[in-house]
Amino acid sequence: MKKTFCFALLVTLSSVVLPSAAQTTSPEKVLQDVFTYINQARSKSCQCGNKRYPAVAPLAYNEKLTAAAQQHANWMASVQKLSHTQPKRDVANSWDRINREGYRWSLVEENIAAGQMTAREVVDGWIKSPGHCKNLMDGSVKEIGIGLAYTTSGKYHYYWVTDFATPR
Repeated sequence: MKKTFCFALLVTLSSVVLPSAAQTTSPEKVLQDVFTYINQARSKSCQCGNKRYPAVAPLAYNEKLTAAAQQHANWMASVQKLSHTQPKRDVANSWDRINREGYRWSLVEENIAAGQMTAREVVDGWIKSPGHCKNLMDGSVKEIGIGLAYTTSGKYHYYWVTDFATPR
């Protein structure tokens, strides 16, 4: 049985506008590709730095996690900064953002990235980074939310967030 998949972009930087060649790809398709590539990576064993992780179950998409991830991607793009924390804000870190969306969790992990122009590029980058790869291959996490924001300002333009979590 094939599952239907839907991404809701909650972009507050007016909208995600993909420049030039990427304009033929919708933001929803880009986020769907991130989801697909991450689950493809999880479907086989993976070397993350010095540790080999076994294949693990695919992640389920979660709208509340996506809302938290999108909020953080928007914030990073608005301040042109790659950071897991939002200093001096009431939603300073990933678990605060996830709590605010009403998601009740027992485990939270987050990957962020900036500058990668495609879904393949960002997922490959996370796989090559031992800490990000560990989060991606953690069999304890069951659900994922994905955010992407674009800005014409600054050095990176694209800001990516994946929030991984396990519900209580």
